[in-house]
Amino acid sequence: MKRLSAGSLGYVVAIVGTGVAALIRFEVGDLAGRGPLGPFFLAILLAGWLGGWRPGLVATIVSTLVASIFFVDRTGPVFNDPGDAIAVALLFGSGILTSWLCEIAHRRGRRLDLQEQDLRAGRKLLEESEERYRLLTEAQPGMVWTLRQDHTVDFVNSAWVAYTGRPLHEIDANGWRDLIHPDDRAAMIATISTPLARGEPHEVQVRFRRHDGMYRRVLSRVVPVRDGDGTVVKWIGTTTDIHDLWLAREGLRESKVKLQQIEERFSHVASAPVMIWSSGADKRRDWFNESWLAFTGRTLEQELGDGWLDGVHPQDRERCFETYLTAFDARQPFTMEYRLRHRDGTYRLILDEGVPRSIDGRFYGYVGSAVDVTEQRLAEEQSLQSKKMEAVGQLAGGVAHDFNNLLTIINGYTDLMLTRFTTEDTTRQELEEVRIAGERAASLTSQLLAFGRRQAMQPTVLDINAEIAESAKTLRRILGPDVEITVESDGVRAQARADRNQFAQVLLNLAVNAREAMPDGGRLTFATSVVEFGGANANRNPRLTPRRYVRLAISDTGRGMTPEVKARLFEPFFTTKEFGKGSGLGLSVAHGIVEQSGGHIEVESEPGHGARFFIYLPCVGSA
Repeated sequence: MKRLSAGSLGYVVAIVGTGVAALIRFEVGDLAGRGPLGPFFLAILLAGWLGGWRPGLVATIVSTLVASIFFVDRTGPVFNDPGDAIAVALLFGSGILTSWLCEIAHRRGRRLDLQEQDLRAGRKLLEESEERYRLLTEAQPGMVWTLRQDHTVDFVNSAWVAYTGRPLHEIDANGWRDLIHPDDRAAMIATISTPLARGEPHEVQVRFRRHDGMYRRVLSRVVPVRDGDGTVVKWIGTTTDIHDLWLAREGLRESKVKLQQIEERFSHVASAPVMIWSSGADKRRDWFNESWLAFTGRTLEQELGDGWLDGVHPQDRERCFETYLTAFDARQPFTMEYRLRHRDGTYRLILDEGVPRSIDGRFYGYVGSAVDVTEQRLAEEQSLQSKKMEAVGQLAGGVAHDFNNLLTIINGYTDLMLTRFTTEDTTRQELEEVRIAGERAASLTSQLLAFGRRQAMQPTVLDINAEIAESAKTLRRILGPDVEITVESDGVRAQARADRNQFAQVLLNLAVNAREAMPDGGRLTFATSVVEFGGANANRNPRLTPRRYVRLAISDTGRGMTPEVKARLFEPFFTTKEFGKGSGLGLSVAHGIVEQSGGHIEVESEPGHGARFFIYLPCVGSA
């Protein structure tokens, strides 16, 4: 619009100026024989100056025409006087030249105006860019700075000043390098020298001094700023405090090393023979090792949570879970024993110990280990029972020995007195009753001596199969037709050293015991075999030393016995019969004879499933 107004003004000046020049010519008249051309030229100059080429051209044409009229008015046709023609031609030519020169001036002026506008716009954009850059750098939480080509600092943001306590005017050519930890300066210079020389981006980690004098680890990143020719004119850098992150990473690195060590140990734990478990803070178990799963024969998914309780014996489950929860609530270690179902369906006695897991005072749950102590507890019970039986045997043997001495005197004097009386004498009959009672007492004493291992033995090498076959003939008459006797053997020659009469006594006592357990008849089986303890099964029975044994299994189909009865089975005078119907010495005598022969006797029985006695005697000779 501005340019259009100037052009319009040029045309107005061309017309008006020419008219004013004509008025001047009319008023002034001739000058030196010709009309004055100066006003016309002035009109042309003003029109060209204001409007440029076109308004100047219009003014030139109009002025030339008007000037020609004045010449014609004085001399007639313009070409009658060559001077007038030259004057008009000069007016026209100078008008054209002046208009063209004004146009050139106008164009240059417009270019200058445009350049000035561009310059003002560029300055404004630069100011706006600098302001945005300043706001951007000030908004950054990290330190921002720039370097000149000579690597001196020419700008730092407020974060730099706040962190270092050093404003820009206090930083000289190397004023920033003394902020680097002395131990890191050489390494830093070696790291950045090559990228700075090549004009390449780079980064470096160093310890940087904060305003309070503390050195903290920072990360500096630097990128070059290039001009149009690719020459580096400036460097822009950022510095970020990564000290806390670095400490966390170092801690994480140490934790990873510790975790690897734990995983190495845990890999051994996972396959350890001990059963191991863990639980979370919610009291639910979240892991079991391979040994636990192999023991129960269940999957991990079945055991997780409270699923492991399904394998605990119903009689132990409530007590076991109560102990578990009480320990959890108190955050205290616990130890408990319970019966856990084995993969073969039997229940084994388990010793379970758990301890709380806490890290930095935070409770994460429990970790525990479980061990099958069935054999250990059985061995302890057997050891305790053996010690008890040995103590009772020593007492019973001592009493029986002294009582046997007294019986010898009593029976001897009774025999002497019997010789003094005739058969018909009532006193003799009374003495015979005394003699019978003495013989019964002697028999009882003999059994007590056998139990107490004080009975004299005459051990010989026995063929156990032959001895059983011989005793079976007698036992069939004693036990009656209701009891079926079966003799079995693995075909291996079974020889052991024992007293023949005492061994027969053991067979008799066990057979009589079986007969009493089968009042309605049943089957009694004698089975012999040769077994060897050692190697993998060395701990099967801790009371037996590793060697070959003759094993005699005597089983019946009777009523069986409860665990309480089985625990006291070999105690002297213990009986389940009514008072006066048994001495309770049959099985205790058998136990004493077997132990005195260097063997061992044990029993397996459940109510309603009969009983099975195992006698182990050291095997002699070759198979």
